[in-house]
This record gives sequence, structure tokens and C-alpha cells, in this order.
Amino acid sequence: MFTPAAPLAIGASQKQHLETLVRAGTTTQRLARRCQVILSASQGAENHAIARQTGLSRLTLLTTRAAFIQGGVEVLRQRLKRKRDGHVLTPAVEQRIVDTTLTMRPASGTHWGVHYTG
Repeated sequence: MFTPAAPLAIGASQKQHLETLVRAGTTTQRLARRCQVILSASQGAENHAIARQTGLSRLTLLTTRAAFIQGGVEVLRQRLKRKRDGHVLTPAVEQRIVDTTLTMRPASGTHWGVHYTG
């Protein structure tokens, strides 16, 4: 499985700021959850427990922790950038798929579908 993450070290002023944001009625849910992630991580909670508590994925927790370490409380307000790969299919392959679905009938049915049998 995964090795537990070390407790996140935060200063007293940062902790107070995060707690204030969590309690404020005007804080967005996204920001409040991120603040809860950091507060829980600073108390030594395990990532899977934080994920259950906040409803966020493990990847989101790790991204939030890393962003906080780099930029502090203010970076939590920003929309975090996702690391995505480029297109998996080239335009030529996409065109071949479209052409195939328009000109051929599948052997096991009357029309094409998106059922995965993998």
C-alpha cells in the first residue's frame, strides 16, 4: 500500500487563518475542503482518512498538500492546475475510427456502442 505521509508542519498564524476560512459562511466549499485537508494533515491524519472525511480523492489531497507547501494559504484560493497528458489519439487515428464506425457494421450487433468488455 502507500506509505503514510508525514504530518504537515504549519505555523500558528496559518492554522488560525485556515480555521477562520473553514468557519466563515462566505468561504466556498472548494476552499473550505482544501483548508480542512491542510488542518487534518497538520494533525497527522492519514490521507485515506482525510479523503473519507472531505470526500476528495487521494490525488487531490496530495496536490493540495504540495500546493500549500509551495505557496501557503493563498495558493489554496486559486484553481489548481491539472497535469494532463496531451491527446492520446492522433487526428489520423480519430478519423480512421470515425470512418470505420460509419462504413462498417459490427460483427456482433446492428450498430456500434460504447460498451467496454476489457
